[in-house]
Amino acid sequence: MKHLIIMRHGTAQPHSAGGDFSRALVPEGAKEAQATSRILRKAGIVPGVILSSPLIRARQTAEEAAKAFGLSVDTIATDNELAPGGDKEIVLQSVQRLFEDHATVMLTGHQPYLGEMIALLLFGREIDEMHLSKGGVAVFEISGNAGKTPQELVLLVDPKTAGALLSR
Repeated sequence: MKHLIIMRHGTAQPHSAGGDFSRALVPEGAKEAQATSRILRKAGIVPGVILSSPLIRARQTAEEAAKAFGLSVDTIATDNELAPGGDKEIVLQSVQRLFEDHATVMLTGHQPYLGEMIALLLFGREIDEMHLSKGGVAVFEISGNAGKTPQELVLLVDPKTAGALLSR
């Protein structure tokens, strides 16, 4: 069984003169990534590799997730196609190749890009209105070719729900 984890970056600094690329996570954003990753770990869904957008906040989200999973940051690779405006088909082709060596692959990136990818996986087409909260995750069970056939969404969790579940 193959799983694809899609995680939106956690809460980041506001827009500044440094531009969108340099926006870093705030402490709350790090906690969001850790909480949702810990829920996945409890569910036995742990990535073998993490592909991250090159933007700083997405990379930091991937690093926080790796820590929560007990993984080395060496499991994180940057994929420029995960940046806003990137090509989702190319990312899904990369995921397909990674499934040859890893049962679970994780992506970290941005809205609306990730929401569009979720719609693509569910319905075979992009829908602008699909939303993934900051630090939220969607997990798909992948059968066949991701992006070519509809996939099954098996888990959708936001950081607030993850935090509540972890505190019980």
